[in-house]
Amino acid sequence: MMNTRVDSIQLVLFSPGIVIFDVLKAGVTIREKYLNVLDGEPVILPIPDDAPVEIPRIQMSSKDKTYNLSISKNRVDLILRYKKDEFSNVSSFEELFENFLSLFQYLKNELNAKVTRLAIVTHWVIEEDSGSSAEHLLSKYINKEAPIARPRELEIHCLNRETLSDFEANKWTRIRSAHDISLPHEDRLISFLLDINTLAENTYDFKKESIQAFLEESVRIMKSTLESHLSLLGE
Repeated sequence: MMNTRVDSIQLVLFSPGIVIFDVLKAGVTIREKYLNVLDGEPVILPIPDDAPVEIPRIQMSSKDKTYNLSISKNRVDLILRYKKDEFSNVSSFEELFENFLSLFQYLKNELNAKVTRLAIVTHWVIEEDSGSSAEHLLSKYINKEAPIARPRELEIHCLNRETLSDFEANKWTRIRSAHDISLPHEDRLISFLLDINTLAENTYDFKKESIQAFLEESVRIMKSTLESHLSLLGE
């Protein structure tokens, strides 16, 4: 059985206009009223008003750096990074989802912001113990007649459309061979990333209940997608 672990999970709230007049006060409010897990020192940089909207205005983290939050003028990103030796699976995301919903409450209650899109990006690391991960991916996903041989690295990207509750979403599956930093000459890892995001051309007005439905459906799709690929890779 292949050793598989979650490396990180990123949740994103998209909003057409996040206006924060006092970033110092906002950081205190977020930590004290909504997300006390962000107990590290906030990073607040002097950014001009005409700077690109995607540049973060506030960056916060937990002291152990497992949680990271960034807020820009058009999106809020909450990232949870797992330690290498920490067991994690799809069913262990409840705390993260609760914190994500707390961020939604912050946007709604404190900023009167409307959430129009959502995204969830999950990164797994799969340990390949039978040799080169690039060669393994080649043997499982590429037709034998394809003119590809002895790749040093291999990447496979696939875009599908999914329906999650009442929402249309993209599902990007990205699989690539990878290296352990401590063993740079051995490609025995497989990076498996799933990016599920509601369509940019469709704008919604998300409420707490619809966000919960999106997360629940995303977990279902993530589990089935991962299991299908693990079954193929393990054959």
